[in-house]
Amino acid sequence: MSEAVIRHLYQFGDFTIDREQKVLLRNGTPQPLTPKAFDTLLMLVEHAGQIVEKEAQRRTFSGDGTSSRIGPISNDSSKADFC
Repeated sequence: MSEAVIRHLYQFGDFTIDREQKVLLRNGTPQPLTPKAFDTLLMLVEHAGQIVEKEAQRRTFSGDGTSSRIGPISNDSSKADFC
């Protein structure tokens, strides 16, 4: 019996986020992102249209909520600039 591979891909415009491979593609070409930038983008995409509370941001970046240097993150995709 073969096992199905489930991939978590998010697509918007010319971009695709591959969650498992931790890569942002633009028209199929990998785009350079720091791990923190990738995690931020993924968090915003996964919570599209929602307010991301500071505590959720802390858990994303520190794993335990202990970081105290996180500023506000806007999830307004109309302001996104990926160029």
